[in-house]
Amino acid sequence: EMYPHTIDDTFADKIVLPGFIDPHMHPLLGAMLLNTVWITPEPWDLPWGHVAPTHGRAAYLARLQELFAADQSDSPLFSTWGYHAFWHGEVTRQDLDAISATRPIYISHRSFHEGIFNTAALNMLQLTAAQFQDNPQADFAKGHFVEEAFIRLVLPKASAYILPPAAFDATMRKTLQMLQAGGITTVSDMSTGSTDWKLETTILASAFEHDACPVRVRCTPDVFALSVALGSPEKAIAFIAGLPAQNTRHVSAGRAVKLFADGAFFSQRMQMNWPGYMDGHKGEWLTAPEQFTALARLCWNAGYEIHVHTNGDLGLDLVLDTLEQLWNEKPRINHRFTIEHFGCSTTEQCRRI
Repeated sequence: EMYPHTIDDTFADKIVLPGFIDPHMHPLLGAMLLNTVWITPEPWDLPWGHVAPTHGRAAYLARLQELFAADQSDSPLFSTWGYHAFWHGEVTRQDLDAISATRPIYISHRSFHEGIFNTAALNMLQLTAAQFQDNPQADFAKGHFVEEAFIRLVLPKASAYILPPAAFDATMRKTLQMLQAGGITTVSDMSTGSTDWKLETTILASAFEHDACPVRVRCTPDVFALSVALGSPEKAIAFIAGLPAQNTRHVSAGRAVKLFADGAFFSQRMQMNWPGYMDGHKGEWLTAPEQFTALARLCWNAGYEIHVHTNGDLGLDLVLDTLEQLWNEKPRINHRFTIEHFGCSTTEQCRRI
């Protein structure tokens, strides 16, 4: 009251929050899923519309038939995401052939660790029964592929149809829109380079590397995928060492790397100790145990912060045994070894951690 003044109450009813951090996301996967038709067991409220839940096999197939008939896109492959057998029953290649014997159809599992294809899609992708004859992760007769058979063998052939280059900009803008709607300003892409490092980072840069973008992406290299692409784990580590020199304001890599132990939680492919799964099926290793330990040792000795995808308690045993072995070989202070997902564990494992 002593001095002339005015009070600006423009923000009187507003709240300022720090930007949120999503520590485990895959922006390119988000863009890929947003380029599909969604049929999900749970409801989704997206910035551009609502997706109602679908339950039951009959309802799922009816909804799939409805959306397929209504699709006006010029893509040769009709793609849908959100399927889960727990809610939608078993769906096979034969069910999809009944919907269309001519246009390729692809169903992405809710976990994105499984895919189901009709005969037209298998033919388009030039997939044959002989290629998967001795692969326990593939049921070619049903058009059903899981984990490594899907991610490493089938998905690279299908990805250009699921997310064609012409759709990159639109679907990445949708991904960015979802991040902004959630108040997220930093995401950790927890498996960059699973298909092609240069392609993935180019797409990320095109979406995020501009002054108006409020979101940064921290890339975490997939060591196994880069080892395959470059010819050896040693070449992968050397490649990863040079990545920070390429960092930009919005897309960067640091000292973190990604490894994979066992399979997905939603797909029930995680590796479980006795008594295992009630229906008798087995889990899957994403990286063979001996290979996993060897890759982890390379990363550990090079001083990287290791993030490990693991879900089952048997998978967790492998991860903890490896960590203990590496610690005994070469102790590291503040190593920040991180378990991603941590699906099923025992009290004893928690005490051990």
